[in-house]
Amino acid sequence: MGVVSSTQQRRGVDKLRTWRRSRRPTRAVRAVAGAAALLLAVAVLLAGGLVILYIVGGGERDLNGVCNATSFSCNVILGTLTPVLLIAATYVLFLLFRLSRAYRPYVRKARDDPLAVVPTAGRIIDQVVGRDELCRVMIQDLSDPSTRRPHVVVGGVGTGKTALLVQLTKLLAEHGAVPVPIRMRDAQDGLDFRELGRRRFLAGAEGALLSDADKQRVWWELCRNDRIVVLADGLEEALIEGTAEKDRDNHIRLAIRRAAEQRLPLVVASRPHDPLRGMDAAIVELEPLSEEAALQYVQAVGQGPDQRLDEPPDEPPDEHRLDWIVETADVAETPLYLHITRELHRMKLMKWVSPSRDGGPLDTRSIDRAELRLRLLDAWIKALEDGHFPPGLALSKVDRKVTIVQLAALACVGLERDSLYVIYEA
Repeated sequence: MGVVSSTQQRRGVDKLRTWRRSRRPTRAVRAVAGAAALLLAVAVLLAGGLVILYIVGGGERDLNGVCNATSFSCNVILGTLTPVLLIAATYVLFLLFRLSRAYRPYVRKARDDPLAVVPTAGRIIDQVVGRDELCRVMIQDLSDPSTRRPHVVVGGVGTGKTALLVQLTKLLAEHGAVPVPIRMRDAQDGLDFRELGRRRFLAGAEGALLSDADKQRVWWELCRNDRIVVLADGLEEALIEGTAEKDRDNHIRLAIRRAAEQRLPLVVASRPHDPLRGMDAAIVELEPLSEEAALQYVQAVGQGPDQRLDEPPDEPPDEHRLDWIVETADVAETPLYLHITRELHRMKLMKWVSPSRDGGPLDTRSIDRAELRLRLLDAWIKALEDGHFPPGLALSKVDRKVTIVQLAALACVGLERDSLYVIYEA
């Protein structure tokens, strides 16, 4: 088991290279197939030229007679080369049309809208900040098959593991890889990361594929070209219900080891738990964002939810007070409170955080992290009830309050079961 420290994460990857190209044997096969297809095209053109010359020349020579005079040579050449050239031409056409038609729309979606590709990403995940360097280091490590091994990102609930996978999905797609995010909750009877990735990719690229045979060929070709990267979220949710639950720890360790032996580019996000001990993988301990990155994320918003990080806010904020809130509440530690602070600041509702719970002035000298977080949460819930967000949701204040109470009850059930998934039975 290896641990990636914060020093290693900051070692400086100035420019992320394009994802490693196909292996040398694969490139050689493609080159041979391309040359053979070109040779077939040249042969067809030559044959057509001979026929044209025969017609233009008045048909003085019998073409059949020429071939009959060298029948053995013609039959050997045609019988040997024609099938090979046809197979090569078919392969080249598959690469040029079927393969690109199947995976390029999927990669484009992963690049432009990674939230829609990651099945565990909810609406609370916004722009991801402060993780670019870690993502680049991990991609650099995964791009070289000779030194590659699985990476396991470890962090508690709400530390930003899913947000990290969203950012990885975007960066991988931008640099030529095919990211395939999977949900570990779907693995209950057995655990095979490659197979889970295959199912997820085929489901995600469903609209671009023509047949089951095409699906299998595209997946096989992408794997053979070392383009697939599997991103697994929620390892703690795997194998908790099926027949494999009794020997869960060993199943997980064996699946990680199998992925390492297959040289499968794999990133797994997990909460800390027993199977991580002695695992054949690089363990990445997810550290909180810096206060500077958190403050930049909160400040760089105005009135509109679509305003980006490089845009200034509509009005100059109270930087000193905002900095105090970010530091005292330690919002950089948990994306939930970072999101709450950002939302309140965007809607200019930070003044709601000031009064104490009894209605008096807030004593900023004696307040601690827990108290300030509670103030932020109360202000956020009040804003939800009053309809400040989410925008465009037509619910009365009463309906909003009832919805919040029901969701809180479901959250309590999830905490009691130590699970992120709760089934609501009406």
